[in-house]
Amino acid sequence: MKLSRTIRQVAVFSVTVVLATTLMAPTASAEDPTPGFNTPAMTWKLIGKGSQYAWGYLDSKGNYLDGGKNYKLNIPKDPPAEKFWSVVAYDPQTRSELQTSQPFPSKQSQRDKMIVNDDGSIDLYFGPEAPAGKEANWTQTVPGKGWFSVLRLYSPTEAWYDKTWRPGEIELVE
Repeated sequence: MKLSRTIRQVAVFSVTVVLATTLMAPTASAEDPTPGFNTPAMTWKLIGKGSQYAWGYLDSKGNYLDGGKNYKLNIPKDPPAEKFWSVVAYDPQTRSELQTSQPFPSKQSQRDKMIVNDDGSIDLYFGPEAPAGKEANWTQTVPGKGWFSVLRLYSPTEAWYDKTWRPGEIELVE
């Protein structure tokens, strides 16, 4: 089986973003739309259907995310999701959501009322303590524990596939 690419790296969302849709994915074609995969739709461009994911585990300077530090991620205006989008914080050891005092260590565009910037973008904050006045956009992390995040787009639009919309990088807030 010929692999079209093993990992697609994109300088967005973090220094390295690995798109789950292309991770070790063989090339699908009209003749063989399911080349050896249980979930071939992950490799297809399905505008307005399904979901797409990008994960970030490094900050904008190439350092692993540290639960004892504070970070900011800008989600530009009009995320390319017809239904909704979310950003979730995960534990790299268990690959489950981080165990914090928040019931959901995430922000989701339908569920959460977030502070929107004047330009229509949203700044998300991650850290052990909420930044003053930004609690609505904060996801708690755990000191002494690494973490990674996953951007999820439900019913992704063309802007995701043609890369005209890109999330910001995860930036350390000093």
